[in-house]
Amino acid sequence: MSEAKPRPDDGDIETSAIVHAAGVCVLPACDIGTVPQSVLLLRRSGRSARFPGLWEGGGGRLQRGETFAQAVKRLMLAQTGLKVRVFERPARTYDFSDRDERGARTGTVCGVRLLCRPIGSSPDRIVLSDDHTDAAWVSAADLASLPNEKFIPGVKREILTMLAVARRREARRWLRLATRDLAEAEAKAGEAAVSGDDDIRRDKKETKSSCKII
Repeated sequence: MSEAKPRPDDGDIETSAIVHAAGVCVLPACDIGTVPQSVLLLRRSGRSARFPGLWEGGGGRLQRGETFAQAVKRLMLAQTGLKVRVFERPARTYDFSDRDERGARTGTVCGVRLLCRPIGSSPDRIVLSDDHTDAAWVSAADLASLPNEKFIPGVKREILTMLAVARRREARRWLRLATRDLAEAEAKAGEAAVSGDDDIRRDKKETKSSCKII
């Protein structure tokens, strides 16, 4: 009779899936806005095991206990020297096959891509890690014209989609603010009109009471 093997704890279960977090660092059109004006592109080192020499937004493995937003903050600081604020939306998921030096599939990499923006320091003061060899701020308009083959497969399309979603979200936000401001202005105008009518009625009443019959 064979001896039953103990079942591993959840934390010890082996899996071929690797979880990543990726950031897309953007500069807004103005300090108080969130409409992306420029995006930071990073060129992977030629010694990278995956996608050497191709452009991306930055990212890496999710550590145990981290949220995706926390991972993006850590990775952007490590890879660019920039402290960033991470936006939970829009978010995009991605996955690709992980392969060894011979091209054989060894597993699947899946992850979440989030937008972020620099805070507390000049966005031009970028300090690259060994993961990347070049960095460039590219306008959102020029990004679409860059050759697809210069990017990790699918990354350029994902970044453009996220920028488009961010612009739509910002447009809806400003529409809500404008609608709210208009409603408040109309309410104040209505209150002023009512107050003015009350003043007119009060003035008429005071004038009538002060008249004397001769």
